Amino acid sequence: MAVAGAQAGFVGRSGELARLEECWAAARAGRPLALTVGGEAGVGKTRLARELLHRVRDRGGTALVGGCLDVADGGPPLWPFAEALRSHGPGLDEELLGSAGPELGRLLPEL
Repeated sequence: MAVAGAQAGFVGRSGELARLEECWAAARAGRPLALTVGGEAGVGKTRLARELLHRVRDRGGTALVGGCLDVADGGPPLWPFAEALRSHGPGLDEELLGSAGPELGRLLPEL
């Protein structure tokens, strides 16, 4: 019997999750990092990404998330990156943006 509101355990994709956690460890060690997850519809990309996000945030990390639009319809350029930065909200700090701050400010003036 399922309990309302209970988070389902993470099943499968342990190899992929381990690889993503290795990448996060490298980022924590000071290597800048951006990850993309791709695959056919329904293979578990969103669930895998959410699991990594929970783990990163539970350990005090910062993770920004952006999603893709169907580019066949001519979606906006750099949409996933703009969406990821917007997901953090206003006041992105210089440590997170680094020297890219002024350029990103032109792309996303609300930040």
